[in-house]
Amino acid sequence: MTGFRVADKSVEEKLTDTHLKYRTDLQGLRAIAILLVMFSHAGFSLFQGGFIGVDVFFVISGYLITGILFSELQKNNKIRYIDFYSRRFKRLLPALICMLAGTTAVAIWALSAIEARDQLASGPFAATWTSNIYFAFRTIDYFNEIAKKDLFLHTWSLGVEAQFYIIWPAILTLLFKLEKKFQNKKRKNTLFLFGIGFLFFTSFVVSIYGTSKFPVSTYYLTPSRIWQLSLGSIVYIFSETYLDSYKNFSKKYAYYITLTLGLSFIFCSALLISPNLAYPGYWALLPSLGSALVILSGNFYNKKQPRPLQHPLSVWIGDFSYSLYLWHWPVFILGFSLKIGDQSLSAYFLIIFTILISFLSYIFVENPFWKGKFRKIKSEHFVVASVLIIVSSIFFFHFLQKNIDIKIKKDETIYRSRTDVPVIYQKGCDTWFKSDKPEPCFFGDDSALKTVVLFGDSIGAQWFSILPEIFPSPTWRIIVLTKSACPIVDENIFYQRIGKIYKVCTDWRNSAIEEIEKIRPDIVFIGSSSRYDFNEKQWTQGSARIFKRLSESAGKIIVITGTPSLEFDGPSCVAQYLTRKGQVDGTACQSSPSMHTVKIVTDYLTQASADTPKVHVVNFNDIVCPNDSCSAISSNGIIVFRDSRHLTDTYIKSIIPVIKKQINKYLEDTNN
Repeated sequence: MTGFRVADKSVEEKLTDTHLKYRTDLQGLRAIAILLVMFSHAGFSLFQGGFIGVDVFFVISGYLITGILFSELQKNNKIRYIDFYSRRFKRLLPALICMLAGTTAVAIWALSAIEARDQLASGPFAATWTSNIYFAFRTIDYFNEIAKKDLFLHTWSLGVEAQFYIIWPAILTLLFKLEKKFQNKKRKNTLFLFGIGFLFFTSFVVSIYGTSKFPVSTYYLTPSRIWQLSLGSIVYIFSETYLDSYKNFSKKYAYYITLTLGLSFIFCSALLISPNLAYPGYWALLPSLGSALVILSGNFYNKKQPRPLQHPLSVWIGDFSYSLYLWHWPVFILGFSLKIGDQSLSAYFLIIFTILISFLSYIFVENPFWKGKFRKIKSEHFVVASVLIIVSSIFFFHFLQKNIDIKIKKDETIYRSRTDVPVIYQKGCDTWFKSDKPEPCFFGDDSALKTVVLFGDSIGAQWFSILPEIFPSPTWRIIVLTKSACPIVDENIFYQRIGKIYKVCTDWRNSAIEEIEKIRPDIVFIGSSSRYDFNEKQWTQGSARIFKRLSESAGKIIVITGTPSLEFDGPSCVAQYLTRKGQVDGTACQSSPSMHTVKIVTDYLTQASADTPKVHVVNFNDIVCPNDSCSAISSNGIIVFRDSRHLTDTYIKSIIPVIKKQINKYLEDTNN
């Protein structure tokens, strides 16, 4: 194939012999949706809201599937379920299985065993179109960063659509029978619109309520997404029922208005919506309504008007948008895991590679079953074959995980570094997002004359082991107050892991400060990450408020700046480059992260402490990452990072003598 082409009629239209119009403008809309998703996942900040492309796909799917089924009902008074599901399998399954197989093969070859295990965990769910349920209810350990990079995370939306395909034929059949029984010639298809409108309203209410109460499950589960698919259905039935009565001059202006408004809504969504907003909720209305308006505009179109969405390039991209969606996420994640996508130029390379592999998948896998020679396979045979393939995939992933677990045990020494954490985690004093009640941990003699408090998030908590060395018992008592992912900055923060404002953190931080005020310690150590999404004003003023409040009850405050992060998972890199003699090529696991953010936040903390003489800002980054270069393993063979950003407790203990010298100058009067 050379050049660009306009796609043929869809196989659904050919097989059902309906009058559903093939619309190249919908291919153009698909192109917009997939490009927004790809740019967002590639890390382009301008399109951080590009994930709304999935919402666009939902509305398109609702429109097309309803059109296919509605036309079949009107023609045959029934739906041939076996034919419908056969067409869905032919359209979706071959390309999906190809992506699952190809991604799994590369992951096994290129990644460490523990990366492969965690990043392929959703495989059996992706193969059965239930990964949205898996991601809605899975439990992830806070320190398991790898599991957040699941290679099949993007298949959650395919699960939503597949579950929609299961229930929608039955719903439309029921509405069709009711429509025939109570039909009103003056108000054609009223029951259809009322029934689907009721589903739209109910699902939208569920989405709004769930986004505020259960944001993660609401994002992934079908009941809170049905309203978007229903919206596409409403557009189809409304168009079929009422738009023929419009006069030509009315259609002319309606085309320009609906198309312009629709595209504006979609692009504004991509630019304005960010991952730091509770979603879907009310925000999802903007891209969904935009998609509905663009689809509606096609019903007003005539040949004399411009065709912005029907350009051959946009239609060409729209043709294989499904393959692009399938492949883009694993290509990006594998690229980043292999340190290919850490620079802008590399991100462009990954996009080009995604387009290439997706187009090949479309030509040789997707298209032959969708529109080519294999589309004529009998429905019954293909459904049975599809079920067998799906069941086989479940067993395949099950045995694969068993084999990976065996391999992990062989490198147990390296993977043990993942749990190389301070002793405070064995005491359960860090409840993460589950509770806002401070649970202090006590170390040393209760009758000690002096008290030091460690107050921070997980980055601050990693430094605990230096305290017993610098502040030994029985002179000192150590109290630990930490909460993972909770910045010691007096500002609210949106926490993407829970999909909402981290109010638990805010309430815990205030309560913890009250505890410290009661304790009146000699020294407070504060430590938290530099990666929180605060602006300069929030960093400086929010930190200053904390410092000022604590200085009224504490003798001295030592602020430890955030440590830089690797661009990959530390233990996995060490395992990957481990030689047969048990040696590691240290240069292979070096990272030169931009220290820009860390240094800027350090300056903010210094500014915040300027008016509070009791506060001292200390920076250990020259020790951890000398010359701005971080390594997953030290020169004497100690694993430095237990993931990409937390230091191992063994490494912390190894550098205590150096840290002790650096910090003693701030403690001379306190230790006397």
